[in-house]
Amino acid sequence: MEEKYKTEITEIKNNPVHSDNGLVSIASCVIDGKFFVGSIGIYYTPETNQYRLTYPTKKHGNSSMSIFHPIKRPVADQIQEAIVEDYKKLLTSDISSE
Repeated sequence: MEEKYKTEITEIKNNPVHSDNGLVSIASCVIDGKFFVGSIGIYYTPETNQYRLTYPTKKHGNSSMSIFHPIKRPVADQIQEAIVEDYKKLLTSDISSE
């Protein structure tokens, strides 16, 4: 990864949810110690065993507008890796505490 895309993702918070559409958690984080990002959806697809993130949008009439989202793939990948890793740790700690 190019050094210019190196991003620090901290203060990750995951709030697990129960839904029928694959949504497993709503997350937030701080990027580079300067920018709080919230309402990030984590979706899990069992058929492919993969996670994906969705970012908030605002509906306006018949269209949706992105409120924010990463514009560079390396940054999006770093955010997804950090948030999903935190979510998986949360699952593991819940199981081991039972």
